[in-house]
Amino acid sequence: MPSTLEQIEKIVREMLALDGVDLTAETQPGDVPGWDSLANINIVFAVEEAFGIEFSDEQLRSFATIGDFARGVDEAVAQSEASA
Repeated sequence: MPSTLEQIEKIVREMLALDGVDLTAETQPGDVPGWDSLANINIVFAVEEAFGIEFSDEQLRSFATIGDFARGVDEAVAQSEASA
């Protein structure tokens, strides 16, 4: 199974129709062509749906990079599983 980071990268590439753009854990949205505020909302919704989680606005503001986002997803999934 692909890592959380790889899954998020795939979602970002699909949502922004990016081919050949290298995304890493250090990539910030401003570094990616087309990743504006509307795209960000769509990416967040797609990631939340894919992982069965939901973020608060405060959590989302804490994600500066794709790596931060992936760590946040892992933490939210772990919390969700622990409370189930």
